[in-house]
Amino acid sequence: MPIYDPPPPGFYPGDPESDPPPPPEPHHLAPRTALWIGARAGWFIPFGDVWARTTRSGANGVPWNNYATSGPTFELDAGLRLSRNYSVFAIWERANLGPGKGDPQSTSLSGKAQRGDTDFWGVGVRATSDPDNIGFVTELAIGYRRARSEYENGDQIQFTDAPFETRLGLGVDFRVGRAFTLSPMATIGLGQFGTIESVSNGEIRDQTTHGQPDAHAWATFTLGGHFDLFGSRD
Repeated sequence: MPIYDPPPPGFYPGDPESDPPPPPEPHHLAPRTALWIGARAGWFIPFGDVWARTTRSGANGVPWNNYATSGPTFELDAGLRLSRNYSVFAIWERANLGPGKGDPQSTSLSGKAQRGDTDFWGVGVRATSDPDNIGFVTELAIGYRRARSEYENGDQIQFTDAPFETRLGLGVDFRVGRAFTLSPMATIGLGQFGTIESVSNGEIRDQTTHGQPDAHAWATFTLGGHFDLFGSRD
């Protein structure tokens, strides 16, 4: 007669005492959902053309740095963590810009702008590869931008009507604790100002009367800190 070896311990089908225990539940530092708020600080670099001046030979781009150069930037973020890996949020970004290089062909403004600023209001979506430890972060945002530059005599040039500015951000999330993360990030953005006006002695002049809108761009390098408040961990 054949001789059968006894089954190994813990392998009796149907016997609850011999079934292997279930795997342990994963432990997460990041909440599943939360109110997500925080801020960023860093450096803003404008580039590209704010508009194109029409000449007999064609359209010549007028660089943004004719009116403003790079400077510090500050950003506030507020939104919702929809899951551990994904968030949606609103943005307000403010940059104080340095003096421009001057526009020698301008007929309404003379000299070089002494200072400038720009604001960006938008909404975005954010994804992180590992919200519990160190994760790669991608952000995509769309919104409205305005900018202006001021001259020593009080004259200004204003850039408005840019409702579809788009910004892409790439960075890293460092989970410091259950409710706080640090995230260095680089962003690059692209847009177009539809209206460019100079203000001199109370008189407003359209700078694009003999021109057309053109594409401008910007880049930022920032360090951010964000809190997860009222988080749910189930």
